[in-house]
Amino acid sequence: METRAEGENSLYQAALDVPVDAFGIPVIEGENSLYQAALDRWGAYAQLDQAIEECSELIKAICKYKRDPHSENAMAGIREEAADVFIMLEQLALITGPFDEEKSKKLEKLRGLLQEGQ
Repeated sequence: METRAEGENSLYQAALDVPVDAFGIPVIEGENSLYQAALDRWGAYAQLDQAIEECSELIKAICKYKRDPHSENAMAGIREEAADVFIMLEQLALITGPFDEEKSKKLEKLRGLLQEGQ
């Protein structure tokens, strides 16, 4: 039976080299390095849990907006939570591998649905 640590290793793709300073703190130069540093620090399973939490918070923000669509606070909440979800999606791509092919297929499906309506 696979342990949690072994499962995490199978999920976690090859790490990018993240340089550290004299105190062992990662020196972050770009977004991918930042995402990788988060995965290195907290691990894939913790970041999967974080992705679930951020998606949940976005759902709640959308529900709040639907209750009061004229609220700037509600709209700002959607933007904030969507940014968190986007960041987590970037980390998920490091965990699972890129999903560009799947995204392209979904966009083609959307294009087809839009063309059907013409």
